[in-house]
Amino acid sequence: MSSFTEPEQPRGLAGFILGRDGLLRPLWRALGFAGVAYFSISLVGILYVGVAGPLQGFPGIPYYLILTAVLLLESWVFILAADERNFRTLGLWFYSDWWREALGGVGIGLLLISIVAGVMAATHTVQFVGWGQAGLPVWLRLLRTAVGLAFAAALEELLFRGYGFQRLIDATGSWGAVTVCSIAFGLAHLQNPSATVLSTVNTALSGAVLSVAYLKTRGLWLPIGLHWAWNFCMGPVFSFPVSGLRFEPVMLHLATRGPTWLTGGKYGPEGGVVLTVVSVGAIVWLALDTRIGVSPEMQEALE
Repeated sequence: MSSFTEPEQPRGLAGFILGRDGLLRPLWRALGFAGVAYFSISLVGILYVGVAGPLQGFPGIPYYLILTAVLLLESWVFILAADERNFRTLGLWFYSDWWREALGGVGIGLLLISIVAGVMAATHTVQFVGWGQAGLPVWLRLLRTAVGLAFAAALEELLFRGYGFQRLIDATGSWGAVTVCSIAFGLAHLQNPSATVLSTVNTALSGAVLSVAYLKTRGLWLPIGLHWAWNFCMGPVFSFPVSGLRFEPVMLHLATRGPTWLTGGKYGPEGGVVLTVVSVGAIVWLALDTRIGVSPEMQEALE
């Protein structure tokens, strides 16, 4: 009969850096990933500006495509080298339920932004003033914007709900990781046009919504779908500013009026208290909803 003996925890400095498995502790892996990601994003930004010119507003598909590829490569290296696990643990592969989770995220994002717009309409702080332009060129531009926003959503989810966030879960627990990454998500938008204290708080809360979406499925498809629909419906559909950025063309023309604390002003609804309430409600709803769970294939990949 053989018995399994759990490895002893290394002592001294080695124990501070390494876990019982002989690998770097999850916290150091998360910090290492964040450091490499910051360097990589900065380098790509410098090189991209050198080729394409200064980044203004929404940089577009090529920029986000390059950064998404860079973060995927970095995640693959960290998972294989630092975790000694399968890349599927990241949660961004085509398991059988991936499209249901992505579409579910789109539905949730559409629902949340529609609630925000509906409440603002009911309080007479937003008014429908007309339809956007029609025609094939307009629809093609809308499609291009939709694709660009999809890559932007994937990039931000890889950065804030990807490898680093997942190792923080191992190091601090789920809600510790949600708190840290949501605050970072809010602070990352401080340089956006017309940002305020309230918009930063709301952006952090929207980051918490996306983080809980990941925790429910342990996959990135649900938060990516939610993130994309949140931005696309707020901007190109309802013509609100998205985190201070304006998008053209739009499907509807809405005019806002009233105090900035209610409408969000030039930052958009993410700068107003309506979105604060909706975000808090969404966090509670997602956390308690038992219909959303980890798919069997994703669970198997994590084991």
